Amino acid sequence: MVKNHNPKYFKIFAFISGIPILIYEIIWIRQLSIVFGNTITATSIVIAVFMGGLGFGSLFYGKKVDRNTQPLKLFSLLQIGIAGSALVSFVVFNKLPLFQRILFWEIFTSAVPFVLVIIIASVCMIIPTLFMGGILPVLSKSLASDRQRIGQSIGLIYGLNTLGSIAGALVTGFFLIATFGQTISIIIAVLLNIMLAIVSRMRTSPLQTVQKKLENNQRKYADSSLIAIAGLTGFIGLSYEILWTRSLNIFLANSTYSITSIIIIFLCGISVGSLVYAKFLSKKKHTISVLAACQTIIGLYAIITACSLNNLPGFLYSIRNILHVPILRVLVPPVSLSLIVAFIPTLCMGISFPLICKLVSPALPKLGKSIGKVFLANTIGAIIGSIVAAFFLIPVAGVVKSIVFIAFINIFIGLFLIWKFTELKRIRTMITFGSVSLIALFFTWRAFHNYMILPPSIFRAKLRADKILFYKETSQGTVIVNEDRYTGIRACFINNSAVCGTTYDALKVVKFMGHLPFFINPQGKNVLIIGFGIGITSAAVGKHDVEKLDCVEICSGAKTAATFFNDFNDDIVKDPRVNFINDDGRHYVLLTQTKYDIISCDPTHPTLGCNNLYTLEYFKDCKRLLNTGGVICQYLPLHKLSLLEFQTLIKTFAEVFPHTTVWLAYSHGVLIGSEEKIEFDFAKFSTDVISLNDNILKDPYIIATSLILDENSVQDFVKNACLNTDDQPYLEFFSLKSLRHENWHLNLIALLDKRSDIFTTFQNVDDREKIKRYLKGQNLFYSSLVYKNRGELIKSVKALEQALKYNPENQEILMILNDELTKFQ
Repeated sequence: MVKNHNPKYFKIFAFISGIPILIYEIIWIRQLSIVFGNTITATSIVIAVFMGGLGFGSLFYGKKVDRNTQPLKLFSLLQIGIAGSALVSFVVFNKLPLFQRILFWEIFTSAVPFVLVIIIASVCMIIPTLFMGGILPVLSKSLASDRQRIGQSIGLIYGLNTLGSIAGALVTGFFLIATFGQTISIIIAVLLNIMLAIVSRMRTSPLQTVQKKLENNQRKYADSSLIAIAGLTGFIGLSYEILWTRSLNIFLANSTYSITSIIIIFLCGISVGSLVYAKFLSKKKHTISVLAACQTIIGLYAIITACSLNNLPGFLYSIRNILHVPILRVLVPPVSLSLIVAFIPTLCMGISFPLICKLVSPALPKLGKSIGKVFLANTIGAIIGSIVAAFFLIPVAGVVKSIVFIAFINIFIGLFLIWKFTELKRIRTMITFGSVSLIALFFTWRAFHNYMILPPSIFRAKLRADKILFYKETSQGTVIVNEDRYTGIRACFINNSAVCGTTYDALKVVKFMGHLPFFINPQGKNVLIIGFGIGITSAAVGKHDVEKLDCVEICSGAKTAATFFNDFNDDIVKDPRVNFINDDGRHYVLLTQTKYDIISCDPTHPTLGCNNLYTLEYFKDCKRLLNTGGVICQYLPLHKLSLLEFQTLIKTFAEVFPHTTVWLAYSHGVLIGSEEKIEFDFAKFSTDVISLNDNILKDPYIIATSLILDENSVQDFVKNACLNTDDQPYLEFFSLKSLRHENWHLNLIALLDKRSDIFTTFQNVDDREKIKRYLKGQNLFYSSLVYKNRGELIKSVKALEQALKYNPENQEILMILNDELTKFQ
């Protein structure tokens, strides 16, 4: 062996080359979520193509590096290939939504354009991922040739490359996109690839290797069974990732920071495991026993944690005192829960992959090909695992039982390896088999009796006694309907996001969003609802003279859950005018040609995975769907947004709809946009409201005084704000200031400070004094809510009493005051 390179360069190249890979993957998934929808189907397509490219690239360049005497030159070419093709892919993905729309509009067979778009996206992704797949075998072969330590070399390169991927996920998920946007982030990744290409090319010199067999007494294990095990470990790994992420999402806020944190912990386990293998285990003789032990540990640990998932909220409750610090509230829950659930199994996975590569490598000259074969089998298994877990296991068996099923595959692999390859005596083999089986069966029994994974908010209050009325795990989310036994109040959750409940403030805002657009456009016939939820907005719309009501809901289980709220939604799911569309709202408005008179959008909070429904591009697509005189209504949260972020949301909407008004419905906001100036004849408005005969929205004076900002006041309110776009998603990558509890009342106070003159919007008001009394009462009512949010309950009640004194006709204030006084008794 002639030593031609300093090994430290290979380690540096392995680490740095992992950084842009995750940058590309994260941004491509974001781009293609618009093309295919933010659904599990879209994610599975992206993962399948991405992993497939890596696998075939590993095999192709693994064979190539075996014939190459200048591996760093080949590595340099790989980096150039990644940089160029990834940049082209990014540009194409940005144009793909428009191209997809043209295809769908011109080709009326929906399957044809869908297939064409998948082919285009796949080609654009496969080319750079083929180059990415070559990194592991090329660098592993280079380092092994230099140091004559195959197992250690593979473990080091795989571990360091994964460590680079962790850095890529960390910097992208927490800094790059939030600070610079997606375009600049991609450019940074491209520059990293180019820098690696230049530096590695400068270090290139021929390698001279001795063509001799690897001295490895484990060579007898390099048969087809180990390639099959490599495939099974890939299947298991991606299945676990989907199942664990799904279970943790029920306990965590579905923010981009939570998801990024989970991914980082998964990758950390794999990286640490690979480095542990390289440092401590790569020279062990009984490597097959290590592999068997790793697989058995993964299986047993997964079963034990599966039966204990509902104990995780208790852990969060025990550390609640530190979670008032914003940065800790963002990072501690996802990091700690991911460590508990996944770190030990992923550490064992990180040990297993390079170990299998070493076992399958019979000779040094064929090392690249051997790694490629293992990596390809592993990625094919991963593709199958992601599809099976998402589309079959979760809907059929649920998350807990699916984890147990996958865990038994791990245990089977471990026991199979012990049986086939080790030389344990019969009695020791029987003891091992029996012990593992008994432990697995005991915890499986416990898991099957504790299979429902419930959000912590259901059981967090001591004075509640929740009853689960409906529990359904679907591919897109876990749908739960619960009822407080003491109050009878029901709520619907999708994962950990409360869709809607039957409290007064929740009912008021969703009814507001159904009725208010019709006061502006009473002739509306065709209506689109984005976010069906439990159907209360749709039921409000159904009270008007509409002909067609299209309801888009990403989670199909919500339709069944809505039947538990028939007392509130008038059994709207059976209304023949309703067309239930199971799709992502952004994807639907991108492709449909249907025109609407009214659009009502009620997504969850933009920080909880729904930012795509709050961007400039989304609102432009909505505007394209509106008929002349059309009206759009958008949910406006006041909580979990700093004042600047709150203004950014409003400005983004008003940029597309210059005739924008802001309304308050109890503790929530509503945006109304139109192509024409929004004005009301108060006499007609009053008649329309009274004719509704709604049990909540029955006082025209309350509704009228809910108007806070007219279009002129809106422009003044948002003049210093930014725009929330697909490229610069400010609301998704929220600041730590948004986590402050006081944001809700700070945003409310800021709105009230800019409150416009109601008489510029409501014309022909006969009793102006009455309106003024309601305005005075409403202002004091909002002051009461501010006091309550601050925890000043006595001041809150006194403000309500004062509000009722000025505005005795206001039945809403009277009802709220009575409720508050009851709490003091």
